[in-house]
Amino acid sequence: MTERTIIRNAHTVTVTAADDEFGDGYLVIDDAVIVAVGAGAAPSEWTETGAHAGTAPRITVVDARGHLVTPGLINTAQ
Repeated sequence: MTERTIIRNAHTVTVTAADDEFGDGYLVIDDAVIVAVGAGAAPSEWTETGAHAGTAPRITVVDARGHLVTPGLINTAQ
């Protein structure tokens, strides 16, 4: 793996069967693959100090406060 992106503080709405919605959620993406979604802050295992840190030499953190994130949804209207 070469790149990890962590999107945090986002209003997150999934397109899973459970239709999970997190008012303050996170999304972890490794090389264009969604590997974790949840409420609150991303667990430390996904950050620079966590257990998975050695597998992601480059980590980009995006503060998405005030924005909507819909992991797995593709907007084909544009």
